[in-house]
Amino acid sequence: MTQDKFTVTGDQFTGRGLTFDIAPLRSPEELSGRLVEIGEAIYLQGRESAMISFDDRFSLNFAVDALRGLAAIVGPGLAGERHCHAAACLARLLQEQSRPL
Repeated sequence: MTQDKFTVTGDQFTGRGLTFDIAPLRSPEELSGRLVEIGEAIYLQGRESAMISFDDRFSLNFAVDALRGLAAIVGPGLAGERHCHAAACLARLLQEQSRPL
């Protein structure tokens, strides 16, 4: 289960599905706020670098529409189902990419 933000609880630095032991640090109370900022910045920058550009997402949305149209033209059957499934997969990936940080 992932959390929304990084937090420091006791000797654990947790968030976004990650957990780090910070017990070796001398004073985790003083560093906790800074660690949270660092962890959040690393996560957000990493996620942003993995996202598809807006122009590419725009073009891929047209590809989804084209695949759905092709599935309708081909009709029911294996070929139509393939195009329909490909459109659905691509649409899910695009939806995941457009989720807010």
